[in-house]
Amino acid sequence: MDTERTVLAMNKFLREATRLLAAWLAEKLPKIRLMGSENWWKACVLDVLTQGQQTIIRQKAIDSLEELDLAALLRVATKNWYQLCGVGWLPRELLDIFRNMMGVRNNWAHTGVDIAAGKDQTLADLACLERLFTLLRAKREMLESLHQVRQEVTSGVEPRAQVVRAALSSSEQSKPTAAFARGT
Repeated sequence: MDTERTVLAMNKFLREATRLLAAWLAEKLPKIRLMGSENWWKACVLDVLTQGQQTIIRQKAIDSLEELDLAALLRVATKNWYQLCGVGWLPRELLDIFRNMMGVRNNWAHTGVDIAAGKDQTLADLACLERLFTLLRAKREMLESLHQVRQEVTSGVEPRAQVVRAALSSSEQSKPTAAFARGT
């Protein structure tokens, strides 16, 4: 699979992971009662973030999980793991996935000009995303898109234009790129 297309697809998958995790945490965190605190936002979010993340929240006046980036959401999820388990049973695998997703996020957030990761690392990152999507109940279309990209990375073939468009579909990506227009 073409490096540029791989990076674009991975970025789309990471945005979806952010959306899914924010929604999942928004459902679970308000149910946590920490030492009588009724303010779950402060106890479960603000108090567990790094100083740098807290500074960003103050500067941008962030007041909802949907506004946090993936790194912050993953930190919130891992730091509140035991309290989340108190709300309802959670598979231990999910904590491992959250921890592994930190590495996946770092691999693609700090992509250089040439390439984000080698083939093996890309496949491992896609496998981790697939497990996260499955456990957080992503839409079937997103899972299918991820499977297709994974197959194409495995085989090293150029993706079909319609599959890449499906993986990258969003309002900002509604027009085909020059590469798609040429059919390459």
